[in-house]
Amino acid sequence: YNIPSGATLVHNCTGVGTGGACLAMCRVGYLGAPEVYSCGSDRAFVGTPPTCSPALCPARELEKVEDTCNGTFFGSSCFALCVTGYSGTAESWSCDVDSEVNTLWSLSLHGLSPECMPEPCLYNFPVGAQFSHDCDGIGTGASCIVKCVSPWEGAAGSLTCMPDQALAGTLPSCVLPVVTTTKTAQTTGSLSTLSTTSTIS
Repeated sequence: YNIPSGATLVHNCTGVGTGGACLAMCRVGYLGAPEVYSCGSDRAFVGTPPTCSPALCPARELEKVEDTCNGTFFGSSCFALCVTGYSGTAESWSCDVDSEVNTLWSLSLHGLSPECMPEPCLYNFPVGAQFSHDCDGIGTGASCIVKCVSPWEGAAGSLTCMPDQALAGTLPSCVLPVVTTTKTAQTTGSLSTLSTTSTIS
């Protein structure tokens, strides 16, 4: 009689006779100290059931994914979804036993990983006749190059598509070359000539 019972515990009391003892322990996925039960002369077990609490699941970290699983315990569920800047269907994760060897076990979050695709950049594209770029069609996390168009001159710049779907970075400083004109007068006898030389700097 009075065999330890409960949804969160297990025991090894089966077959224990008068004067014998056994243990009531927390079931896999639950934490708590085991308790000793003894079998009396009336063939009834005497003891206190263990206090068993569900174990906390460790975090599951995936690139481009965030979740609502902080504080999720064994037997509970949560959701995984794509971070800002990426699109995809949210997935349900459950905290369950990952492995069990004898009395040793571990938990993990089980469920499919969301397939997160980068969202296209829509804002802050380079504007001006002096720029050329390859930014069309890039998505979150990708980069593109912005160059000066001839006759403008300047070192190329790089922009990156941010999670808010806007390009960020440094545009090239494009300047027009300076044309310098030099006029030279020459007189030969009674004949005067004027020559013009232009240089670009």
